[in-house]
Amino acid sequence: MRADALRRAGVGSAAPSDLAHERLERLFETQCDRMMQLGHGNRTAVDTADGILSYAALEAGANQLARYLRLQRVRGGDLVGVLLDHPADVCAAILAISKCGATAVPLDLAASCDHIGAIISESGVAAVITTGPLVSRLPGPESRAATTIVTVDLAGEFISAQSPRRLTDGERHDAGGVAYVAYRIGADGRPIGIAVHHPHVCDFARVVVEGYGIGPYDRVVHTQLVYPHLEVEQTWIPWLAGATLVAPPSRLQGQALWQFLGRHRVTVLRADARTLSGLDERLLELRLVVVTDPPCPQDPIARWQRPGRQVLRAHGHPGSAVVATGSAHRPQQMCSDLARNGTAGRATALGHLASADPTRAVGVGSAAGTLGAAGPTIRRADTDRSAPDDVGDARAGTAAAQAPTQLPPPLTTS
Repeated sequence: MRADALRRAGVGSAAPSDLAHERLERLFETQCDRMMQLGHGNRTAVDTADGILSYAALEAGANQLARYLRLQRVRGGDLVGVLLDHPADVCAAILAISKCGATAVPLDLAASCDHIGAIISESGVAAVITTGPLVSRLPGPESRAATTIVTVDLAGEFISAQSPRRLTDGERHDAGGVAYVAYRIGADGRPIGIAVHHPHVCDFARVVVEGYGIGPYDRVVHTQLVYPHLEVEQTWIPWLAGATLVAPPSRLQGQALWQFLGRHRVTVLRADARTLSGLDERLLELRLVVVTDPPCPQDPIARWQRPGRQVLRAHGHPGSAVVATGSAHRPQQMCSDLARNGTAGRATALGHLASADPTRAVGVGSAAGTLGAAGPTIRRADTDRSAPDDVGDARAGTAAAQAPTQLPPPLTTS
């Protein structure tokens, strides 16, 4: 990403001093060390159609890929695109990029070649991690002369020749920095990037792990997502809890998805109401359903409620890393609001337990700024069904905090 765009978004500004040195890959490594000490190093990190990958194997593979990226002149602060179709490869790539001190730019396989090319051009990525069959989705060499293409399948022999040991401090460049940048295409057809800082995601992830109650024995459905709030919830949060990411072989729907969830003993499902409407709710091991629709309709959500299962709302605007969550089967609910953090233009989410202590902060969001727009945009997560879609939109320079959004009524069963 160009330096001027980063400066406009406040990305170069320092994070708060108490969080400034936290990074996601360091928390992941701490989790791996804890598992090794307890004799659980072989616990499954990723379960895919191609097999399982333990936490130890995932870290070893990420270490090898990180060293190979360094040989390809990827350095701290560089942006690295990720265009992969195997979930295990995506997980290893994102972790390896973070270990290099670089910033991941997830590229959506469903996006058109023109959109992918526009994102690569706008961001100025130093490299793109992909595979041989997917290279055709990238723009021609004349449009990416400064971008190194790393094909992990063709370079597999060279990657596996690298040391699987954890990177030394001398091999890292990890002081602060941006964890990843999620792009969407704006109304004018231009890419808009949302930069997400490591320290803010770390704090947010810890809070959500506690709030969702995700633990080492949970199995969480993982899909490829490019919005920051979804990327955090379905990748880093389960990892930091020692849980297992379960990755469907494709974007399954209906009966095929239902069979997959049951066969893989999924305990945590994140889906929209349309997906849930096509599924049978009789999944005995499913204990947590996270619904992504901002209006959170009563039907078909109500039928998913049953003893021992929790249904939560989770909504973040595509241009934010903020999640608004709420329990659907009990009166206590959580809402989220955005506030500006100092002069950096960052967005933070302040959640409150509505029926408990209304002053208790539940979460901290992670949007560092909007890139490619007129300036950093702060958008409040909408939890009011009657509010228009653009409620709470504010440009940097407005009031330091928005008023809390009105809580919606709880979802109830008939």
